[in-house]
Amino acid sequence: MANDLTEGRDPAKLLRWIINETATPNYNNNPQATESSNNNDESKENIPITRLSDMGEEEKQKWTQIILGQTPDILNNRASLQQAIEKLKEIKGNVKPSSTKPTKKEATNDKNEEKQDKEDTEDKDPNEEIKICISIIHNLLDKNEAVLAKLNGIPLLFELMQSSMDIDNEICLDCCTILHDATQNNPMMQNHIYSHNGIPITLKLLQSCKKTNYKIRAKLWALIHVISREHNPNFNIFLAKSGHQEINRILRIEQSNINDELLKEILRVARLINYMLGTWSDGNAKVFEILNILKSVNWVIYSLHSYVIRLVSANNMSPENQNNPIIIMNRMRTAQLILDILMELIGGIRLFMKRDDKCKKFVIANKNNKDITQKLKQLQKDLGDYCSMHRPNLKLEEKTKNGKPYKFKYYTIHNDMDIDKEKDKGKGLQTIDETKDNNDEEEDDGDNTDGIYLAMKDIWNTINSILRHVKRYEDHCEQQRKLREIWKKTTKKGQIYAKKEKLRQQQKASKLTSSPTPSSSSPPPNLNQYQMVLYRNKDNDNDN
Repeated sequence: MANDLTEGRDPAKLLRWIINETATPNYNNNPQATESSNNNDESKENIPITRLSDMGEEEKQKWTQIILGQTPDILNNRASLQQAIEKLKEIKGNVKPSSTKPTKKEATNDKNEEKQDKEDTEDKDPNEEIKICISIIHNLLDKNEAVLAKLNGIPLLFELMQSSMDIDNEICLDCCTILHDATQNNPMMQNHIYSHNGIPITLKLLQSCKKTNYKIRAKLWALIHVISREHNPNFNIFLAKSGHQEINRILRIEQSNINDELLKEILRVARLINYMLGTWSDGNAKVFEILNILKSVNWVIYSLHSYVIRLVSANNMSPENQNNPIIIMNRMRTAQLILDILMELIGGIRLFMKRDDKCKKFVIANKNNKDITQKLKQLQKDLGDYCSMHRPNLKLEEKTKNGKPYKFKYYTIHNDMDIDKEKDKGKGLQTIDETKDNNDEEEDDGDNTDGIYLAMKDIWNTINSILRHVKRYEDHCEQQRKLREIWKKTTKKGQIYAKKEKLRQQQKASKLTSSPTPSSSSPPPNLNQYQMVLYRNKDNDNDN
């Protein structure tokens, strides 16, 4: 009979009717535990009734899933996503400038009415329908990227980004966020974006975007990164369209123009450079010599090094601001952002040097990059001095055992997990506890809550790794020079080569000494051959 009553009825409407009818439940038919505990009859129920609104979040989620079922049906999500995309195609050409200021109204005596009028004015958004469709697409995107690609949602989002740039930045930012989330770690979406010329469109948007529109520019750099990462066709197009010149341009910063929003954009570029230096399969010494990116990397490391030291130094603050916690917190937040950029760039250089000997030689011995190591050495010294002054118990240099790499304390994402796994293949089921240091004995790192000092420690040890490579390279070169001198003295071919080399040096020296030099006894030069017409009067020429 129950089936006959519910046949042909909407279950959602029935559920709403039940909730409406039982909004005020009667607890008389089920007494509380305190009342029933006095009753000796054990056959009666002793379970109190609890409102769903009074439960905790976990308990509420559990009972909601029991009553209403698990997650919504995927087919319904796909249908809603399709409807949102189709609707967005219809209204995509109606992007209008969003009003940032409310319209002026005449002053009234009723303050509440004036406040309500202002709220109504501010709530009016000419692009509200477009934003709702974009929000629906973003919310239903999880596991439905194929639907977005099948319904041509990728070119639709790129078109909206182009039409809304500098008109309604919220639409442009939301579209860019959808593309970023859909493409991240998704080769299928990378291929689909490649077929729709995603990289050229993104680069064109980046070039046309205002230099002060930092939020959109940072998101565009992040989009380029996820599109190009581990996808060489997209990255080759990025370089063919002079994307590396955009990288060089953004890295040529002046300290007077640095602000937090610009640093967030540079951080996205630094992550892209870290991928190029450390992971990009086509990245070798010859390619980076052509791209000429390390010059700009060297410049930005030097600029941010000088800026962050001044930023964390209390001597550069006025006496009024030294005791202001808000100003100090903002300065430390900016300093942490700069340290993040430095870690991405310096970590990328470290990984690049570990590729092969040619890459190591390119960083150390190339005439255009020689001063990189000198600047890194100075940065290491300044960071070490600052940490030793403010955190004397913090041990910067850690000695590892059994060839294990240094474990980063703050930038844990940069830990060399692959090396650890190879070192511990013979340990059976044992695994490394990442919460512990490489040493068996626990070390006192001072106050672990101060992330900025742990970040400086990680950068210090990263530079230390680079300097170890430099020291090994210099020792190798010195050893090769000594072996060459031994070869010249002990072997027949070496002795012949040494004689020829000595003869060439003598000939070169004789040419320098035999070059004609002006003497006091030499006759004066013929001045006629040095005569030059400095001015000629055209009137005199015509008279002649």
